[in-house]
Amino acid sequence: MEESEERSALYDGASSDLKDYASHEAPPLPDQDSPLAIVKKVETRRTCRCWITVEFIVILVAASYGGISTLGGQYIRFRVSSELYGNATFNGSHDSACDQGNSTAFIEGEIQKITSKWTLYLTCSASLPSIFTTLLIGTLSQRYGRRVSILLPCLGFLGECVVKLLVINFELPLGYLFVGSIFCGLCGNLALFMTGCFTYITDITTEKDRMIRIVVVEILIFVGIAAMQICLGYMIHALGFALSLWVPFTALVLSIINAGTPCLLEETITDDKKRDTAEVLKDIVRLFRVNTDNRLYILIAMLAVSILVGIVIQGGIAITVLYGQGQPFCWGPVMIGYFVTISLVIPGIGTVAGAGIFQRLKLSYMWIVQVSTISGLANTLALAFTFVIPSTVLIFASTFLGLFKLLGLPVIRTFLSTVVQKNEHGALFAALGVLDGLSAFLATPIVNGIYYATIDLLSTVVFFVMSALLIIPIIITGVLQCKGLGKVDGRRPLSINTDADDVTEPFLSSDAPNR
Repeated sequence: MEESEERSALYDGASSDLKDYASHEAPPLPDQDSPLAIVKKVETRRTCRCWITVEFIVILVAASYGGISTLGGQYIRFRVSSELYGNATFNGSHDSACDQGNSTAFIEGEIQKITSKWTLYLTCSASLPSIFTTLLIGTLSQRYGRRVSILLPCLGFLGECVVKLLVINFELPLGYLFVGSIFCGLCGNLALFMTGCFTYITDITTEKDRMIRIVVVEILIFVGIAAMQICLGYMIHALGFALSLWVPFTALVLSIINAGTPCLLEETITDDKKRDTAEVLKDIVRLFRVNTDNRLYILIAMLAVSILVGIVIQGGIAITVLYGQGQPFCWGPVMIGYFVTISLVIPGIGTVAGAGIFQRLKLSYMWIVQVSTISGLANTLALAFTFVIPSTVLIFASTFLGLFKLLGLPVIRTFLSTVVQKNEHGALFAALGVLDGLSAFLATPIVNGIYYATIDLLSTVVFFVMSALLIIPIIITGVLQCKGLGKVDGRRPLSINTDADDVTEPFLSSDAPNR
């Protein structure tokens, strides 16, 4: 009872007068001599030293997500072609339809329009519910543990996979796909899954090694999706839609087993760290209320950068593929597959390499975000000027200019984890997860809308607009740099809450300094 009252007093004090922020004193440590503390100490030490925790689950879920989404889109296109035009020959063709005559091009265009509408509606039905689920469950993970925010989306993806299996096998109306999409959205979709994984990694790392671990998790998502893109076309050609869908189904079952088994994925929120549910929910409001050392301005600025960069990244590959399918490039499915794979793999390699190099160079968080954004800007500008040199080679070369474009988002997550209190990590990553989902939701209508509205004027206007969107984060980050914020060795807002963990976790060593 006394221990519970002490914890309650600690959080009440932190939220009311912010004395802990100003005093630079670490919160009181749990009783190091109690049997429960000794057991939890050993478990946490083992988890913190483990270099593979959620990574295996991440690559399984990413591959499954990529497989379910891409296969679903191709199946919808197949059904639309069959039901409206009595054929599905366009689905398996290795050639582009844009250079096969006006009649064929017109039919192909109609099929693409209807397929795009179905895809947009299904995406919205999954994205909108996930925004609320991610914010709620991601924040409550500070009370009920991180496993729930990792396991719940896996169950959602499995449910969506089952619905698609039923629709494909029994040739049910396409409207039944909304059942799977809405269920997946209510379970959090990819936004909640990423929130759970990033929060888990933050729990078991210190600031010194946190950035590289978050980068690895972020890149594994792209690697898993890219790997599935390479294999999926061959699987559909050899096995058909139904049998191919059993591959992501199996991967999701394995991910659920790994996420749901305590001995395979240990919980980081132990009994001695749990807080009252009402207090945890207040973290959402408190996250945007506290402004000590300009924390609120930093938080809002970085969230704005995240959503702008996210929109460009989320919409970039899809709109480039659409651009490449038109005149004068006329890409077929094979060329599209190569481009999508390279567009995921090259920035993935650059992100992992850049994280290691920039960390060794002791580059500040803000400078890494600047380099990443400038890399993305070079990528979009190169695409924008392909109207002068209409070359497929130049489009592929632009991918190499965007070598570091994916690095900015994981660095922002790492930086913000040092800005807020440790007990606010659940609310922070829930907010970031919501922004990821919101970026994915906004990217398609914004980018595609601009493309279709300006295609007759100049087909690359959309890339100029994307470049302009990236200039805004460069300006925002530059303002923060001018104020001296974001330096690795500098004074960070509320850094006491993370500095205590930089060298050793207090509950791992009884000799840890009580700052």
